[in-house]
Amino acid sequence: MSTRDDPQEPQEPIDAVGMAIEAIGAAVGRTRIEDQLVEMVKAGGFTWQQVADVCGYATPQTARRAYTRILQDAVEEMDEGTRAEMLAFELGRLDTIHGEMWAIMRSPDSEPATKMKASETLLKVSAARVKLLGLEVDPTKHTGITDQLVIIRGETFVQQLQELVEEDEANLEAQRRAKGIEA
Repeated sequence: MSTRDDPQEPQEPIDAVGMAIEAIGAAVGRTRIEDQLVEMVKAGGFTWQQVADVCGYATPQTARRAYTRILQDAVEEMDEGTRAEMLAFELGRLDTIHGEMWAIMRSPDSEPATKMKASETLLKVSAARVKLLGLEVDPTKHTGITDQLVIIRGETFVQQLQELVEEDEANLEAQRRAKGIEA
C-alpha cells in the first residue's frame, strides 16, 4: 500500500486503496480529522508534514501511523471481493513499475548509475510482491531444503564456508606432505 516512511516525500494517489477506505469509512465511524487525513493522502502531492499540520497531528510520523491504522481498520472490514480487487490493483501497479525498470535495465542507452537504481527498484518491487502475496520466509526460523529452494541463514553459510576452506587447506597440506613438498 502506498504509505511512505519519509515524511518529506510527496504522496502518490492511493486509487483503489483510497476508494475502499472511503467506502468503508462510514461503517467504521471515522472522525472528521481522519476523513481529512484520508482525503489528503488520496489526493496525493502532500508530504506527511503537510498532512500532520493540516490535520493537527503532532508529527509526520503520528499522521502516518494514524493513516496506517485507518488502512488496517478498512482492510479488516472489507469483503473478499474488495480484497481481491485491491490485490489485483496493487499487483498491477507492481507489474507496471517492474516493466518500466526492466526496460531501463535492458536499454543499451541507460547509464550504469541509472541501471543500478533500476535494479534496486526491481529488488524492492520483488520484495513488495512477496510481502503482498504472503510468501515471506523468516530466515531466522527456517534453515533447510524445500522442493526447489535452499534456505540458509547468513551466519550458518559463513560457518560452513569457513569449514570447507579449512578442510581444503588440510587436504592440500596432506597432499603436499605425501609428495614431500614443503609449504
